[in-house]
Amino acid sequence: MIAFFNTNQIIAQDKKRKKKQDIENSLDLDKITFDEAVIKLLELQNWEENVFNPLLSQTYQLSGADLILDKDELEALRQEAIKDWHKIQIRINKKYFTEEDLIEVIKFFSTDAGKKMNKNLLTMSQENYSEGYEWGLQFGNKIRELINKKREEKN
Repeated sequence: MIAFFNTNQIIAQDKKRKKKQDIENSLDLDKITFDEAVIKLLELQNWEENVFNPLLSQTYQLSGADLILDKDELEALRQEAIKDWHKIQIRINKKYFTEEDLIEVIKFFSTDAGKKMNKNLLTMSQENYSEGYEWGLQFGNKIRELINKKREEKN
């Protein structure tokens, strides 16, 4: 029984190690540049699908571009906007991360836990903002009540 358990444990560890190696090998992380790492991270975060495309569609609709420009012109604008956004993200990331940092983040976002985090990150951020706003209002009311109580006690 113990030998069976140990064998299963060893097999499970080997599978885990192999999966990690497969992720690292598939990304060629030793050959990736800083700029490529930033773009890869955006891809792993489904940035185009979750943020960029909805924002771009909204911009096209509000400006009327979707009614006036043809598909090729809209696509050219889209590609230009993506390149501009990549440049912005590269510049910002260079302030805070090294290439090695980004590679570690990419490795994490390539795991099941990282994928789960990515899937829920936007919704969680929105929920945190909403809850934080509500908390701020309630906390501000508590402070106001205490200040008013102090003023009344002094008078």
